[in-house]
Amino acid sequence: MKKERDDKIARGEEVGPLESDPTAVQEVGLLGLLKFVLYTVLVFSLAGKFITGSFVWGHESKWLQLKTYLPVQSNPFSPKTAVLMPLTEKRAFTLGAHAGTIRW
Repeated sequence: MKKERDDKIARGEEVGPLESDPTAVQEVGLLGLLKFVLYTVLVFSLAGKFITGSFVWGHESKWLQLKTYLPVQSNPFSPKTAVLMPLTEKRAFTLGAHAGTIRW
């Protein structure tokens, strides 16, 4: 194939682009690796749903809970979210546990 192409070039004839060798080893790129990982996770998850009824094979972890990544809005006046904003060195403005509690 290559020899015929080289002979045509030597005679001055027009030739198309060089065809790739179908027996050549192809590199696996990042896209191929990502595709393989995606298919593996998909097959693993569907097998888990078929066998155990859960996509994660019944595993319960904090990392599998949606609230780990998207926390629920809480009351801004709760004790957990009390805000301390120093106005001066001697005074501080504190929002307490109740909405009406403001100390100076």
